[in-house]
Amino acid sequence: MPDTQLAVQLYTLRDYTKNAADFDATCKKLADQGWKAVQVSAVGPIEPKEIRNILDTHGLHCCATHEMIHENVDTVIEKQKTLGSDYTAIGGYFPSPAEFDEAHWDAFIQSINAVVGQYADAGIRVGYHNHSHEWAKVDDALDGDRAIDMLVDRLDMRFCFEWDTYWIAHAGGDPAQWLRDHAGRVPVIHVKDLGIRPDKTHYDMEIGQGNLNWPAIFEAAREADVQWYAVEQDHCYRDPFDSLATSLENLQAMGLR
Repeated sequence: MPDTQLAVQLYTLRDYTKNAADFDATCKKLADQGWKAVQVSAVGPIEPKEIRNILDTHGLHCCATHEMIHENVDTVIEKQKTLGSDYTAIGGYFPSPAEFDEAHWDAFIQSINAVVGQYADAGIRVGYHNHSHEWAKVDDALDGDRAIDMLVDRLDMRFCFEWDTYWIAHAGGDPAQWLRDHAGRVPVIHVKDLGIRPDKTHYDMEIGQGNLNWPAIFEAAREADVQWYAVEQDHCYRDPFDSLATSLENLQAMGLR
């Protein structure tokens, strides 16, 4: 295990991880920047053993993955063990507006609840990664539950949450408060900053370049026993490696290692 809590969520570099040669070159660049861990997502098609070999070559640890955890469970567990990762999360549930109702959300929740025991038996923690649509109310009811309330209330307690700071703020929530409210169930978080354009639209930015209250977020993360801070930028507006270098520099200046 590396002496760090910082990782790159490789979705940020999805255009540079489409084959083994590109993945190898990407891992070398990240190691040269000073990164020691990654979350494996949007990579491939590359065999897990080859991914692990490339990561090992460049001294990178796989802290987590994104997987369709309720499909091919045995295959996902085998991949986790090959990569040396004991945490994976589903990247989200995205029903259409016509299906954004209690019945569809509950069916999804039950489908992933049904497999959590298999992962627990294998020593793997599983979680749900949020965006902002989960903060919308189901059934378009003014006094009804939000989808996020259903997830919190109905997911098996063995499930974790992979809170994404940008998307919580995008939904109007307070990332620090959501971390505190679910202390002990948030082993990995996605850190990305939030900017605003003159036309009032939001966009994600390098850490420390936007408007999120990072001292409050990181204080809450420490209280919540967050183990990994995975830097993710869904859309980079310059070279993504340069964006990641800026985020790393700013995070280290904030006292994270």
